[in-house]
Amino acid sequence: MLENAKLPFHYWFTAMHLITSTKKGFSALEVQHQIGHKRYEPIWAMLHKIRSVMGKRDNKHHLDGWVEIDEAFFEAAYPSDKPTKPGRGAKGKGKVLVMVSAEPIVTKKKKKGKPKTKCKYISMKVLSDLKTVTIEEAVKQKVKPSSRIVTDEANAYNYLHMDYQGHKKVQGSPKEKTAKLPWVHMCISNAKRKLLDIHHCISDKYLQRYLDEFCYKLNRRFLSADSMFRLLSHSAATPKWPIATPQLS
Repeated sequence: MLENAKLPFHYWFTAMHLITSTKKGFSALEVQHQIGHKRYEPIWAMLHKIRSVMGKRDNKHHLDGWVEIDEAFFEAAYPSDKPTKPGRGAKGKGKVLVMVSAEPIVTKKKKKGKPKTKCKYISMKVLSDLKTVTIEEAVKQKVKPSSRIVTDEANAYNYLHMDYQGHKKVQGSPKEKTAKLPWVHMCISNAKRKLLDIHHCISDKYLQRYLDEFCYKLNRRFLSADSMFRLLSHSAATPKWPIATPQLS
């Protein structure tokens, strides 16, 4: 990915260090300020190349075990003065399928109000629509057939039991669903908060890149000691990434 790069290599190394040094991350404007470069556009393109590497690396892995699945709607493009409709049918929002693999917590003491499982890996995929065929194809690409699926009662998940060992549909009030699908809702909430706090508003064209960064860092949250060197290794093994036109951060 660094082949024929026009920016100095120490820019790339500094950007990778900043991205991997904190859970929250940095905006392109902040990285430009930290590096001291005059122009915004090259820094923006550099960060998107790095995020592309993160996404390509995570695409090589598959989820297994107990997998929670739900859809989320992220604010994309410029925000409107009028309040947008929540949930399904919302316009101007990116449709994202969120998949989280979890495993039971083996402990004698149970903490009240805490999930009975712990989060292992997460994947977020931007979809063009939330039709049954689209969701099934996205799940097949990421989840192993030996997994057990947990979803809500949406009709789009009706046929997932045919491809996996088990499929449990969670019913009840939104609060009850959150309690039974804890990690997928927690990851959605954290991702939305991060995008809102750091980038404020993003283009739907590049929403997948920002979600790739979020998932990459979450999946390697226990490998912070050498995370920068891992990212550098992934970048060196990745083919050249096409240049994109800078948009809203």
